[in-house]
Amino acid sequence: MLTAFSVKNFKSIRDSGKICIKPLTIFIGPNNSGKSSVLQFLLAVKQTVESRGSDTPFSTGGSSLHTEQRKEHVDLGIYEDFIFLNDKKRDISFNFYFETDLADTNFHLDESRKASSRKTNVETESVISYREDRIYLKTFTVNWDGKTITFKSPTDIEQNVVDEKALSEIMKNPEISALYTREKFYYIPLSSYLTQKLALSYYETMKGIVAERGILEGMIRANHILTAFQETITVAFEKLFYLGPLREYPQRYYLFSDEKPVHVGIKGEKAVEILFVSKNTSREIFQNVNSWFKNLGLGELSFDRRGPLYTLNVAHPTIKKGSQDLKVNIAAGGFGASQLLQVIVEGFYAPENAVIIIEKPEIHLHPRLQAEMGDLLVDIAKTGKRLIVETHSEYLLLRIQRRIAEGTIDTDDMVVYYFEQTEEGTRITKLELDKFGRFINWPKGFFEEDLMEAYEHSKAIAEKIEEGIA
Repeated sequence: MLTAFSVKNFKSIRDSGKICIKPLTIFIGPNNSGKSSVLQFLLAVKQTVESRGSDTPFSTGGSSLHTEQRKEHVDLGIYEDFIFLNDKKRDISFNFYFETDLADTNFHLDESRKASSRKTNVETESVISYREDRIYLKTFTVNWDGKTITFKSPTDIEQNVVDEKALSEIMKNPEISALYTREKFYYIPLSSYLTQKLALSYYETMKGIVAERGILEGMIRANHILTAFQETITVAFEKLFYLGPLREYPQRYYLFSDEKPVHVGIKGEKAVEILFVSKNTSREIFQNVNSWFKNLGLGELSFDRRGPLYTLNVAHPTIKKGSQDLKVNIAAGGFGASQLLQVIVEGFYAPENAVIIIEKPEIHLHPRLQAEMGDLLVDIAKTGKRLIVETHSEYLLLRIQRRIAEGTIDTDDMVVYYFEQTEEGTRITKLELDKFGRFINWPKGFFEEDLMEAYEHSKAIAEKIEEGIA
């Protein structure tokens, strides 16, 4: 499970510091302060994980993706576009922190020390560089249980030395020679995560293993270790989903396919189809979504069939047709309701341990519903999923603070990060909350606009009274 991450020299971010992913993680701050840059970084890594067959260690999008993937994630442009200060001489480095069960991996180096069934903390660090008009993986470091292994991209000379030594030992054993032909174990394939093939630097990174086991076995074991960590990263980012701020308009008619969608899509375009599938296969999801829709005062959801097509209807409790609530096609109702539906569906449909990124969930919502959105996010966070929410809504945040004071959510289960732009790049500050939901280190300029407006309003009234106009 991915628990935290950090990134350096990416877009406006010189050094993000360690960003923890709690059940409820909130990003706040002014426009152009770097919030979206952090989200784009995570999406770029997901994009890299899913770019199977590519040789790039960091998929930037655009032409590097297949056509069907291009609409998914991000297009970062060329290296110069997303490196800090457009300085191509800089390296991008990023760390991921995991909590994982050793019994589910092959991390152990010694067969006599089988991995026990216990949780352990794992940290990986990747360094991406740019040379000769290409992006390559400079180093990949793994830390776990007090051990550190670094895989590096060596020079051509180093690579040849390693290959010659490996080949020499391979040829002594026909059985191992066949293994070499089949597996090419002297390379460290990062496959779908960091897909550039790395030659293992024997002399600097694996001295201990190789000295004890020999070149051949040491390299095979190193390959197994790296494959295990690659799988950990891949699984984590396959469970990362993104719902953007510009979401799909509701349709009057829907035609559903036989395939079950993985998630609602970056624009929420699959939300209604997921709701329809869940109605027939997972009543709990449909009931949770419908319950929240009704609790928010938006009505009860139902489907009607029109030949091969379906309509999604909302029965409004305040509008009657005879003794029944009037059913209205969702496309004929308020736009905000459909936008809220996509957030609700994603929240309850995503698998356990998923990380769900939601950008500006409050768009098109009345202040009352923005506050209710805070309750919705708290509810989703209790279902074993973790949310990263970028918001400008004071109402949403105030509701969450209130729930902390009431004991509905604990401060250990949430974290708020404040973003601001400085001369040194984006500064990211973790805001501390006490047990009553009050901010301990309140940043200057944070949600001060309403206070300033109230002050100016009172000042204007006082001036009118003084002038004898009021």
